[in-house]
Amino acid sequence: MSLQHLRIRRKKGFTLVELLVVIAIIGILIGMLLPAVQQVREAARRTECGNRIRQLGLACHNFESSRMRLPAGGTNNAAPFGTGAVSPGGHSWMAAVTPFLELNAISDQCRFNEQEYDAQEIIDTLAQTLVPTFKCPSSPLEEFTANQNLPGMIADYVAISGHIGGFGGLEGPESSSEVQDGQFRDTFGIIAQNGVFFNNSEIGFEDIFDGTSNTLIISEISDFIFIGPGEGRGYRPGGRGEQTNENSVGWHAGWQTNTSPDYLLNCTTLRYLNNPGESLLFSPEPNDGVHFRGYNAPLRSAHPGGVQALMGDASIRFLQDSVSLTILAQLANRNDGLPVGDF
Repeated sequence: MSLQHLRIRRKKGFTLVELLVVIAIIGILIGMLLPAVQQVREAARRTECGNRIRQLGLACHNFESSRMRLPAGGTNNAAPFGTGAVSPGGHSWMAAVTPFLELNAISDQCRFNEQEYDAQEIIDTLAQTLVPTFKCPSSPLEEFTANQNLPGMIADYVAISGHIGGFGGLEGPESSSEVQDGQFRDTFGIIAQNGVFFNNSEIGFEDIFDGTSNTLIISEISDFIFIGPGEGRGYRPGGRGEQTNENSVGWHAGWQTNTSPDYLLNCTTLRYLNNPGESLLFSPEPNDGVHFRGYNAPLRSAHPGGVQALMGDASIRFLQDSVSLTILAQLANRNDGLPVGDF
């Protein structure tokens, strides 16, 4: 083969323009694939979130089978909920079901029904202890409270106490002067007791007259609320993580009784639309019930289009953001006697 033929062969190959075109095509293909990959990942996270909420539901069912009632939304540790000191307060429904979530080590060490929620033994056990069952995989919120004295995990899930008056057109507590079957309003919002989980509640399945499949008992609070444009806050009724001087104590705390007024943690009374985002701005103060001690945390999640919801029969439903206020109120109320529409 002559030298001239070798030189001709060396000239064959991609030109710079051709290489740039190939790179551009690859970039376009990657750009088209990334959203699909993200959607697949979010679908997997949403499925895992649903599985975790279902575990909570099954634990509540096992608790009910054992005690003939569901766990209280939050207790003050007085009998029949506990034998320990009642000040500053007792424990949440999540603490009550730890033995039914294969969290016996936590349950045995903390002895929730024997001591108040800020007992040093509980603090030492729960400090920086992540319980995956209480965490939504899609949540961008902090996992732990920044309170250095009570460094506990903050749950992304919340129990439903009911709904306020006028929400969805249904009756309920409305004013600071109104007390209706133990339902009341104070500086932290409005607590209702027309749902399943509230302070020192003793609700059994026989008390859910609307049927367990029609009653909402647990949902998500796993995304930000906003106090101003671009000012997101991780307010959850079990704590927050943005500051070191303003925090509740985490998923295990229930009904705090050494304050005026008392306040209920890790439960919410429906008062606002799901996933309000920046369309509804809240006060950084607790008067509208959206606060780390507030009673009216709106249901919200990082899942596009809605929130995961657990019904009383332990089935999982996805409550879309378009669900009406009337249906939300009917779902939150255990015995309004009204048929629930499609959702």
